[in-house]
Amino acid sequence: MAEDVPVLISDSAADEEYADSPLFSVSGVRSYASVPLNSAEGHVVGTLCVMDEKPGTCTEDTVQILHSQRAQALIMLSRVG
Repeated sequence: MAEDVPVLISDSAADEEYADSPLFSVSGVRSYASVPLNSAEGHVVGTLCVMDEKPGTCTEDTVQILHSQRAQALIMLSRVG
């Protein structure tokens, strides 16, 4: 959440940067995609993400779908706060 960029990991076990991360090594997640959620002021306030135990499930299409759902996710978050 520290950076305002989408993340796509097709196979966490094959990616040295993420292979030892507890999110992947403990949980069994192999495929991950996320996009940042920004406040009206432009601050990153969360992420919208999907995960799967199968490698290669998340693709660039997944990231584009997440992008298309950002506004709806922010509306849902604003109702909670």
